[in-house]
Amino acid sequence: MYMKKYGITFLMGSLCLAFTAITDILFGFPWTNFIINWKFTLFSIVEKWTVILLLILLFVPDVYQFFKKKKSRHASQS
Repeated sequence: MYMKKYGITFLMGSLCLAFTAITDILFGFPWTNFIINWKFTLFSIVEKWTVILLLILLFVPDVYQFFKKKKSRHASQS
C-alpha cells in the first residue's frame, strides 16, 4: 500500500517537473535559468506553507499507524 501511495506521489511530482522543464524548453527559457531559480519557484509564503501542510498530511498518518502497530505488537508480546 505504501509503495503504491508514494509511487503515485513520486510519479505526479516527476510529471510536474517534466512539464515545467518541457514548457521552459518549448518557450525558449534557458534550462540553466530554471535550475538556478529553482528555489524561487514558490513565490509566496502561502504557497510554501501549503506545500509543507500537504507534505505533513502525506507522511504523518503513515508514521502514526506505524508506531500504533508497533506499540500494539509490543504490548501483545508482553
